[in-house]
Amino acid sequence: MLKDKNMDKRKHILGLSKEEVLDLLLKLLPNFNNNEVSRENGDSIVEKVDVGASGNFKNYYKVINKKLTKGDEDVDTLTAEIEKKITSGISKVIIVSNDSISTGFKTELERKLTSKDKLDFWEREDLIKNIEKYYKEYWRHNDLALIAYEKRYENCIKDSFQIKKLVEFKATYQKLLEIFIEPRLFLRTEDKQSNKKAFTKINIERAIKENDRLLLLHGDPGTGKTRLLNEIGRALIAQNSKISGNRYLPVFLDSIAIRNAFKDDIIDLLEIIVNSKLNDDFANIEIDTLFKNYKLVILIDSIDEFDKKHRALIIEEIEKLMDKGAIMYLGTRSNTLDSLFNGETNPNKKDVFIQKFDDEQVQKFTSRYFEGNGDRAQGLLNSMAENKILEKLPLTPLNMSLMSILYEETNQEIPATLNDIYDKFSNLLLGRTMVDKSILFLDITIKENILQTYALELLKRKNSELMTKTEFVDFFKNELKSISGTISMDKIPDALDYIIEHTGLLTLHNGKYVKFRHDSYMEYYAAKEIFYNRRELQVDLVDNFFDVNWQYAAVFYGGMSRKMPAFLDDITKKIAQSSTMREYWSAANGMGYLLQALYLTNDDKRKEGVLETLKVMVKTYQGFKLLSSSLPEKVSFGRFSLPVLSIFPFFLFLDNFDSITLRQPLNMALDQLLNELEEKKKIKNYPYIDNITYQILILAVTMSSERLNEEDRLTEVIDKVKTVGNSFYTKLLEGAIDTLGNSELHKQKQELLYPKKVAKNTVSLYHTKKSIDNYLKPARRQRFGKYDKIVPNNNVKIFVEGKTDAEILEHAFFILTGQFPYWEIRVGGGEDGGANQLAKALNEGISYLEEDQMVIGLFDNDRKGIPEFKGALKPAKFDYMEGSQRIKKRKNGNIYALLLPVPEKLQYYIQENQDDNYFAIEHYLSNELLQQEDMLVETAIPNIFKINDKGGAKNSFAHKLLQYKDIKVFNGFIPLFKEIDSLAGMKDEINYKE
Repeated sequence: MLKDKNMDKRKHILGLSKEEVLDLLLKLLPNFNNNEVSRENGDSIVEKVDVGASGNFKNYYKVINKKLTKGDEDVDTLTAEIEKKITSGISKVIIVSNDSISTGFKTELERKLTSKDKLDFWEREDLIKNIEKYYKEYWRHNDLALIAYEKRYENCIKDSFQIKKLVEFKATYQKLLEIFIEPRLFLRTEDKQSNKKAFTKINIERAIKENDRLLLLHGDPGTGKTRLLNEIGRALIAQNSKISGNRYLPVFLDSIAIRNAFKDDIIDLLEIIVNSKLNDDFANIEIDTLFKNYKLVILIDSIDEFDKKHRALIIEEIEKLMDKGAIMYLGTRSNTLDSLFNGETNPNKKDVFIQKFDDEQVQKFTSRYFEGNGDRAQGLLNSMAENKILEKLPLTPLNMSLMSILYEETNQEIPATLNDIYDKFSNLLLGRTMVDKSILFLDITIKENILQTYALELLKRKNSELMTKTEFVDFFKNELKSISGTISMDKIPDALDYIIEHTGLLTLHNGKYVKFRHDSYMEYYAAKEIFYNRRELQVDLVDNFFDVNWQYAAVFYGGMSRKMPAFLDDITKKIAQSSTMREYWSAANGMGYLLQALYLTNDDKRKEGVLETLKVMVKTYQGFKLLSSSLPEKVSFGRFSLPVLSIFPFFLFLDNFDSITLRQPLNMALDQLLNELEEKKKIKNYPYIDNITYQILILAVTMSSERLNEEDRLTEVIDKVKTVGNSFYTKLLEGAIDTLGNSELHKQKQELLYPKKVAKNTVSLYHTKKSIDNYLKPARRQRFGKYDKIVPNNNVKIFVEGKTDAEILEHAFFILTGQFPYWEIRVGGGEDGGANQLAKALNEGISYLEEDQMVIGLFDNDRKGIPEFKGALKPAKFDYMEGSQRIKKRKNGNIYALLLPVPEKLQYYIQENQDDNYFAIEHYLSNELLQQEDMLVETAIPNIFKINDKGGAKNSFAHKLLQYKDIKVFNGFIPLFKEIDSLAGMKDEINYKE
């Protein structure tokens, strides 16, 4: 095939003789408006143009077979001829050249004429343009029978495309039939230095050249095998106009045409080809003559739908045709050359694999579908990226077609559920016809039932353990016993074989295990099974919501009805229990998609899902702080400051909630949080103002995205929350707007965040007069201090004597459980800490505590902590808990004080003399580790050591300890944590690794 077709056409036109140009015009001009044309004077043509009631007029085409330039020797003769024609009543004279006509020649001729408005010019490019528009057949050869057949072939191929098999196929989808994006093709070739096959990337032109006799085209369902086969036929037709000798005669056969040709298990492919494809145009030509005069090319869409017996019969016919000289192209999903031809190796039989779309092909497809509307094309691409379509659905031409249709029909929004796409895709794949009449009971309903049952079974199995093919057959023999009156039990193995090999939804993994081609198919069919047949398993969808397969199944499940308030309530409660970064991430991802899938569910219910996810975002930020603290500051993540870490949850939330279907719940959630903020401001020293503010900002930034485009909500929030002048929020919002906000917000950023006059901020808990340098320090240095104000408002709050105590306890719990603490921890009495400040906080410093919340103050069991525990927490306010001398409870309020419990093997640390007690948080670690890190200081009492707290030793040690991941290092903390669990009502709820 020529690489530059236009250049080829230019050469062709340039090489025409005058007679050939005249002949071309005689055939071209009538196509304009069925005008009457006639030859005149040897080198000219007169065109009679009928304009109805206005009569008619004549155009005169003068053909000059050369390049026309200024100063041409025949210009005067030509001028006289034109003047004479105009005088005789010609309306317009058109000078036609199969070469170029210079501007100088045109100007010179027009200057010599008295009526230049009656003159026009057609040069080579004009001829080509008019041929393309009105007479495309001109580029063909002169075999009239073949031309007629080629036109018929090109008109018929669109009917074979799968998208047309949609029951609700509409005329508006017609443009999909015109889109062809060349697939990525890989030819399987021999590797002389290996027993494995090599793969070489090729294009359609190379695929045609490679086919000496048979080319097998492999591709998953929807990858465009049908379209590719037809385009190969079209490419061969295009070559017919450029070659001499035997031309190509392409014949396309789909599985339906082949099935209809079977008569009592006998088939004659040649008879099909002649009778159904060639008879109209080659009726009087013997078949042997066709093989002699043409290169017969048979393009068989697929024989995957046929059972083994019928496939074998078709292959026999293919062999016969190849023996006669036919060239074969055979599309398939799962068959191989080895399986089709019994292991025969033949250099004339080759494999080509079709790969799924890559990003570039997706871009090309959307640009073609939304041609002239680039915003929609980019919108679809953005929607696919934001909704993680690439992860959920194999990107094939068919799926891209379905997504484009859905995107257009739903006002440029792809719902996260994707149920509509999967429903259509499933109907296409399962609605295929069958040849084997003995398994006609295998209708689409039974196929779906089998797929749904198997999908649910895999979902329930640990790690989706696959069944072998034998297990698969045995499993369904047992499952289908209940309908043995409807189906032939002895035909079940054949029926299951058909489903594995022919639906395109299952495949044999490693030739042994029955596997869904994509996890999303398993999740979709499992959701259908639960929704229609196993509603009692809804509880499993909730319990396993943090598992990715169960979660996507839950989203599909929600998309089945779009309205499930009780189910949403259960999922909302489930995400509130998330306690690891993986679960936080999963909670945001799953809730975002589920709320979109449940778009018919009450907005109040969906708002609650939004609000609970925002609480998870606060926990996510807390998790980032803990993780960054456990890394050396020389590592990039360990260097991140609080504002940098705080922006990550913004990305996570927007990535999953940036949908038009969520606009109302997001607005409602924002209004509720703004009202809550105003109420909490009225409470003196309420400690979680910044927690609420943070959630408000996440919502407001999300709503100012390019998709939701409500930047006025962020403007409103900045004014109400008073972020201006607050260095932390200014830096946070600057980063968020730069990366997440819409283009209009980018323009307003400077005015919003850095107005020329800033009133003093009297509301913020941050010290705005401090240098921004405070916010640029690694997050660990700011933990548990005045800049670390955004923390989860957990029901259990632990107060400790110092920052290193908080760091060590938080990290120890994480290592021992794999979860972030269910409790919130802070330094009692502020950043300075100490036993005295902790006692003061428990006595009078708890500014706000809700009814279902509690505080546990932890005192070191040492010479400083004991007197504060015993003396400062006076009987007037605190009582010892029954049976304990180291736990006190405040008389009014859910506030406890706890002396660190001393493990049994360290009981000797408990001394009668109060000043001889030295047990601190660090003593829960081994003596070996403490000695290794130079953290033990000898005391006057043998074997009793105090913790080194000179010169920042405790701080340095704590930072180093945060990088330890070994469970054994921290199992000494388990008695303390169990004591806390008991007070918190969490006894036996937490599993500690020992």
